[in-house]
Amino acid sequence: MAELLDPLLTTGNDSVRRSAQDAVKVWGTQQNVPTLLTLLDSTDRGDRSSAMEALGKIGGSKQAAQRLADMLLDPNESSRAKR
Repeated sequence: MAELLDPLLTTGNDSVRRSAQDAVKVWGTQQNVPTLLTLLDSTDRGDRSSAMEALGKIGGSKQAAQRLADMLLDPNESSRAKR
């Protein structure tokens, strides 16, 4: 499932992208971490928030933990990064 979701996480279709981002929170694996890390750099606040939540649920990545820790220092992102 994670492999099928990965390309949909960044699709241009907002509805499909949001659905995939919700699904990866349940079925995501380490395979999705690189794409989710890319989403942390998105200009779309919803994409960033979804990526943070999914990374928190998937866990197990030092790189993800470091990126989320760095986001704690950003006043615009800290509350979401804490969750």
